[in-house]
Amino acid sequence: MIGYVYYYSEPKHHIPSIYDSLIKSAASWGNLVGQLYFGYLADKHGRKKMYDIEVISLKFIKKSLNLIAHNHDYCDNFMRFIL
Repeated sequence: MIGYVYYYSEPKHHIPSIYDSLIKSAASWGNLVGQLYFGYLADKHGRKKMYDIEVISLKFIKKSLNLIAHNHDYCDNFMRFIL
């Protein structure tokens, strides 16, 4: 899907390998950091409160990902890391 949106001029909408690797690594590292961070905060403040905060932050980050311009690849990777 990212290839169709950002790389429509490339043959077969292929994402360059460097960006493909950055997207995959940002998702993996973000997953690890998010689990540790939200797990720690949930133990400290309670599971119900942290669930509400997590849902609100996910909605905000998903909306901000939709607003990122095509030329801001590093910002896109940072937001995917946060997500």
